[in-house]
Amino acid sequence: MKFLRSPKFLIFLVVFVNFLGYGIVFPILPLLTEQYGGDPIMSGILIAIFSLMKVSPFSPSIMGAVIMGIIFLIGLLGAKNSLNSTPTEFNPWG
Repeated sequence: MKFLRSPKFLIFLVVFVNFLGYGIVFPILPLLTEQYGGDPIMSGILIAIFSLMKVSPFSPSIMGAVIMGIIFLIGLLGAKNSLNSTPTEFNPWG
């Protein structure tokens, strides 16, 4: 029970939900790009850009801990907004 109240648990939970959302979005990303006029190469480019942006903030010489926290929060808010809008934007069955 003590672990459930620790900040580590909250961080683990947020990261888990974040990657769970990406695990849901990545398989339907090619369908989304085709619906909006893209092609499979565009899907690959989007995934590559996402991966590059996830790795680039980890260079400690560029960003400090405070800036990393701000970027982490902005990224989580952006992920929340995109995951909230995905069900309203895309319906694979209709």
